[in-house]
Amino acid sequence: MRTLTVIPQPKEQRKRTKDTRPNMTGAGKGNNSTGKTPSPVSLQRHTHQKFAGRIGQHIRRAFTPLIDAKAASILLGVPYTWLLAQARAGKIPHHRLGHYVRFDPDDLAHWLRETRSEPSTRQTRR
Repeated sequence: MRTLTVIPQPKEQRKRTKDTRPNMTGAGKGNNSTGKTPSPVSLQRHTHQKFAGRIGQHIRRAFTPLIDAKAASILLGVPYTWLLAQARAGKIPHHRLGHYVRFDPDDLAHWLRETRSEPSTRQTRR
């Protein structure tokens, strides 16, 4: 059986990789010192970074993110197991995403307002 032994090379003998940083010594502003045009990959990254904030802001305004049972249980002040049982029974609004159960905080707030019980106005005799 053969074994492979790796012997580290001294630093002087290691291959140097090409420096990909732009040359900022005396080059004109906005000019690439190599004279090459930017690669499509770098353009894609720039475009993605340019529009990522705008798209993210638009999505954040479009809807409220869904939360899991543990986060929803903290909002409601109930055990998350009870919350999952109520969702399974169809008594509380929820979303099924495959085997995941998620809750919309706005739906939960609306559900709470609907299920609120008012105090009785009937007076008791003593």
